Amino acid sequence: MPLGQEKLPLRRGKFIVIEGPDNSGKTTQAKLLQQSYPDADSVIFTTEPTKKELDKRFTIGPFIRQRLEKSEMPPRMEGLREMCLFYADRIEHTEWQIRPAIEAGKCVVTDRYDASTIAYEGALGVNHDFVARFREELILEGYILQPDLTIVLNITLKEFVKRNSGKPTDKFHDKEFQKKVIGNYKNLNAFFPHDAVVYVDGMRPQGRIQSDILSIVEKYLGAPRLDKRLYDFK
Repeated sequence: MPLGQEKLPLRRGKFIVIEGPDNSGKTTQAKLLQQSYPDADSVIFTTEPTKKELDKRFTIGPFIRQRLEKSEMPPRMEGLREMCLFYADRIEHTEWQIRPAIEAGKCVVTDRYDASTIAYEGALGVNHDFVARFREELILEGYILQPDLTIVLNITLKEFVKRNSGKPTDKFHDKEFQKKVIGNYKNLNAFFPHDAVVYVDGMRPQGRIQSDILSIVEKYLGAPRLDKRLYDFK
């Protein structure tokens, strides 16, 4: 049954995901959003792949970070392997960090979640519908959570290349690969039709982007008044 028709368990806290291609500024914006809450104890920042600095129990995320770029498998098979690894990491992430925080009434802001899988592993050739169906089953079975809000930072391929200039190049930062990733993010509403997905222009100054994100969170989630005084918006 589609997520839009299924009655899922009520959650106390809010779950916000900041997504986007590499070099889109999503990590910075996720951290700024966390810092904008007036009560620091009411919100946590987290990220995928997971890190042991966030929870020593995490093992799959650190493995992904160390090994993923070294594979020599054909792209489509590599994409399937990555999808399985990322969802295994996501299940740990959800069970040990995200769900307990939400059930305690806290807001969770994460830098990447399941939209990254359909964007990146889809770019490697894994069928988008297959990823979406797999993801839906995991949500309905309670292994992962459907975000309350996903905010995607949009940048052009030209801007990605500009921002990536001088940085080490790997398969994830290849120009043609990122072209596919950017295209997949643009189609996220079609892949996840029952999710609240909002796009933000990531080409503008950092303060303008953050101002938009704060307004979006307040509009969609009825969040407590966020502290806009922390930033000099221009």
